[in-house]
Amino acid sequence: MRQADLREAAGVSRQTLANVLGGKDDYKLSTLLSLADKLGLEMLLLPKEAARGFQAMPEAPPVESVVDQARKLVDRSYPRLRN
Repeated sequence: MRQADLREAAGVSRQTLANVLGGKDDYKLSTLLSLADKLGLEMLLLPKEAARGFQAMPEAPPVESVVDQARKLVDRSYPRLRN
């Protein structure tokens, strides 16, 4: 979604978006809720105790790309080709 499309759908002016992205301004809560809605997001307020459980979630393990897998296979199969 383009910024212009999002601005129009959420009813946010170009100047407001520019000010927020530039760090000169903050969104009003109603504007933030409207933008979240247009992006298919839901905003929730949680008790701090419940939110701590979300912050403590472990980081997802890195996903090895097909290229990385192929390089490892070549390294194992042809060790003489290593630099």
